[in-house]
Amino acid sequence: MLIKKKLNYSMEIEIDGKTLNQYKSVKYLGILIDCHLNKKEHIQQLYKKISRGIGVLCKIRHYVNVKILVQLYHAIILPFFSYCCIDWGNTYDHNIKPLQRMQKKAIRLITFSDFDAYTSPLFFELKLLKLQDHVKLQTLYFMHQFFTGKLPKIFHSFFIKTSDKHNVNTRFITRTTFYVPNIRYNGPILWNETDERFKILTPHLFKKELTTHFIKFY
Repeated sequence: MLIKKKLNYSMEIEIDGKTLNQYKSVKYLGILIDCHLNKKEHIQQLYKKISRGIGVLCKIRHYVNVKILVQLYHAIILPFFSYCCIDWGNTYDHNIKPLQRMQKKAIRLITFSDFDAYTSPLFFELKLLKLQDHVKLQTLYFMHQFFTGKLPKIFHSFFIKTSDKHNVNTRFITRTTFYVPNIRYNGPILWNETDERFKILTPHLFKKELTTHFIKFY
């Protein structure tokens, strides 16, 4: 019988005779980076913050109209979904499912729908992006900025264009041959799947037209 042994990754590192402390996670620019780089801890923190925003919606929804509730959603919930989502959002699907459930709960509260109501028509009605599409939009916008040369120099070699390897252009290849849930893997795949008519748009129109494109399929 084979038993999977749990590896012990703890170690002591010294610099100039001083032992460095080991932490399970650290916060950098508002993002929790855990020792396994799976983004779960940051997502758990987002869950708590968004829960408080949903609590506000629940209490105030009987005193304001839907337009105000949508504005509140944009003010106290959407920023948590948006900030650095191209990092923590490009992860395994099961990691962000708790946030997807919280977003659906917020949408049902705004529209006074049943707790188990199907939410796609509600997102369409409110013209709001689902979390997974919001992550796609921000990832594609990053790719658009890369393709048009608007990113800082440190990102200039972040992806490989096929034109760097062959005599064709406008497409990207990933830097790895196995699945890694991050923007360097997902970004080129999403970009290559995007219609060429979007890629030639200005940054503002790119986001606007893609948002409309996603919502029309709800």
